[in-house]
Amino acid sequence: MQRVEWSAFLSVGNARIDQDHQRLFEILNRLADAEARRERAVVAAAVEEMARYAGEHFAREEELMEAIRYPLLAEHRRQHRELAAKVEAWRTRVARRWHPWHGGTFFAVLAHWLVSHILEDDRMIADFCRTGKVGHRFRRAKAKTPPPAPLREVGWGQRPIREARTPMSLA
Repeated sequence: MQRVEWSAFLSVGNARIDQDHQRLFEILNRLADAEARRERAVVAAAVEEMARYAGEHFAREEELMEAIRYPLLAEHRRQHRELAAKVEAWRTRVARRWHPWHGGTFFAVLAHWLVSHILEDDRMIADFCRTGKVGHRFRRAKAKTPPPAPLREVGWGQRPIREARTPMSLA
C-alpha cells in the first residue's frame, strides 16, 4: 500500500496538534510495507502504539477545544471515542485471532479516518478560531456565544479572529 504522507495541506495551524498528526501518520505508515503488514508482532505493536498515542492526542485536542469553548466539542469527542473503540477492537482482534490481512485492513481504515477527520473536523476548529463561527457542515448548530478573545494564546488557526466585530457603516 502507498504510504500516507504528511503535507502542509493537512496543517490545522496549531504546531502541537500538527506534530501529533504527523506522529500518527508515522505510526500508521509502519504498516504501509506489505511484508510488515503480514507480521503479527509488527501489526500488534503499531495498533498498541496507535491506541496509546491517539488517546494522548485526543486529550490534548479536547483540552484546547474546551479552552476556546468550541460548540461542537461533544460531537468531536464522540468521534474520538468511536475511533478509540475501533482501535481497541483491532487490538483484541490481532491478539485473539490473527489473520495476515489484518494489518492492511487496519492501515486502510485508519488512513481514511485520519485524513478525513483532519480535513473536515479538525479544520473546523481552526476556522472557528479565526472567525468565531462553526463550519458549513453544522450551520444549524451554531454557537450562541462568541468565542473568548484570547484565542491567540491557544494557537489554533493561522490568523487570529478580530477582537471586536462592528457592522459596516453606511455613512
